[in-house]
Amino acid sequence: MSAMVQADARDRASVDALAGVANDLAGEFRLQPLLERILRSAVELLDCRSGSLCLVDQVSHTYRKEIDLDEGCQTGMVFSLEEGATGAVARSGKPVIFEEYAQVPNGHIRPLEDRYRRAVIGVPIMLRTDLIGAVIVFASSDTQRFDAADAQLLQRFATHAAIAIANSRLHQESSERAKAAAVAA
Repeated sequence: MSAMVQADARDRASVDALAGVANDLAGEFRLQPLLERILRSAVELLDCRSGSLCLVDQVSHTYRKEIDLDEGCQTGMVFSLEEGATGAVARSGKPVIFEEYAQVPNGHIRPLEDRYRRAVIGVPIMLRTDLIGAVIVFASSDTQRFDAADAQLLQRFATHAAIAIANSRLHQESSERAKAAAVAA
């Protein structure tokens, strides 16, 4: 299959996946299922099997692993923004690509794990000008590499994650205001 045909097929798959995620955003306010769908779609389109989606707390200078696929990357754990691929994204404020995870400053993967010698890519989740999270994807083989086109594709999914997070927060605030109004009445 020629590179042009492969690129066209990937573009079509990307549009279909993004349309599916956008459809979910229209009616789903539970954050976890949306974020998992977004991460799963991005991982599959990049022909990978594992990844994580983390939410950043700038005030405490930490991030929390919200969603992990396949590899069990410590879901629910909180880390300093000085650690891991998410920390690298937070410090750079833009997409990061490492030829192998071993290059990630203060990473969480041990040298004996397969992913330690595999490529990793991460992009920021931005809400307006604020960094609110990161999407990280791990290569599925020792030979797979990521490039700028992969970063651009992953960034599109990060944008959908930002929308899901913003919608979820607005829904939660609205619900809390409604409860407070009911109590006051």
